[in-house]
Amino acid sequence: MKKRKIYLTSFFIALFLLFLAGCSQKSQEVPDKKVTVSLNNTKTIPTFFFHGW
Repeated sequence: MKKRKIYLTSFFIALFLLFLAGCSQKSQEVPDKKVTVSLNNTKTIPTFFFHGW
């Protein structure tokens, strides 16, 4: 029972640390990407998505 408690505590600590690492990466500023519009390729192809297929 004591080993299970240690494993469970270690799991939650690791999960918390991963969560903090993900939050710190999101908070860093990312430079804006310049979007260019190309008028050469004006053909559009619709995408159909059927949920569950």
